[in-house]
This record gives sequence, structure tokens and C-alpha cells, in this order.
Amino acid sequence: MILDKIQKGLQKPHLIIPFFLSKFNNPYLRTQRFLKNKNLIWHCCTPKSASSYLVYIMRYQNLKTIDSMPFYQNRVQISDFSYLKKKIKIQFNLFSNDLIYIAHQHSVLDNFFKQHISKKHKVIIQTRNIYETILSFKDMVASKKKINGISLDHIQ
Repeated sequence: MILDKIQKGLQKPHLIIPFFLSKFNNPYLRTQRFLKNKNLIWHCCTPKSASSYLVYIMRYQNLKTIDSMPFYQNRVQISDFSYLKKKIKIQFNLFSNDLIYIAHQHSVLDNFFKQHISKKHKVIIQTRNIYETILSFKDMVASKKKINGISLDHIQ
């Protein structure tokens, strides 16, 4: 396969430099390589699975913790890998090989997400049974009067 590409490149030498630039200067691929070479613990979870509790435990253990999203409020929770790379560069020593715990996220495990996970990484998938999830949601609703400006008085 590589030999075929070399042979094609020799037939069209003017395409060799653009080919290498596309492979090695692509910001998406640089971000992907950067994350794959770090020792990361990904914490993926379902909503209302007591994931915040695990985050508190990890932080209490002084594990280096970082978020993969700029904010968590009313938004679809999809990891922002460029943001994550930037945060790692700002907060941690680039040459350190320490474990970095990526705090809980309710992201979908799709092919795009999978492309950023390597064998160096640990992945925690946290779930909770439906009965406890509903009870947790009910407790959250009971403790708040409004969520995102919507009154919850009608919910018992």
C-alpha cells in the first residue's frame, strides 16, 4: 500500500509535498496524535448515574482532572478535542507522562470519539439502573424550583 503511494508520487512529483503537508500539518490529526500519546482516563457516563460523586473522589485523590468541554449546562455533551488539547497544554507539563482524568461526560461513543482513544487510555463507563436513575432525577427536581427557567411545580 505504501509502495503504491510512493510509485504514484514518483509519477507526479509535484503532488509529493502537498501530500505530506496534508498528512503531517493537519490540525485535526495533530490533535488526535497528541491525545493518543497522553495517559488519559476517560469517564463516560449516563445522566443521573452518580457520576459527580466519582469526580469528587478522583479530585480528592489529587488525580489531575480536566474537562473535555468548555461548559456543561444546556448543551449536547460532545467532547471538544481541540479544547481538551488546549487545556492539557495550559494546565499540565507537556512532557509529563502522568495520568490525566477527564471528568464525567455524557458523550455518545461514536466513531469520531473512538478515533481519539488509544491503548494507553483507560475508559470508565458508568451507568445506573433505571429505578435509581428515576429516583435521582425526582430528587433533583424536588430540590429545584426551576430548570432553565421552566417551573417544576407541577411535578410530584
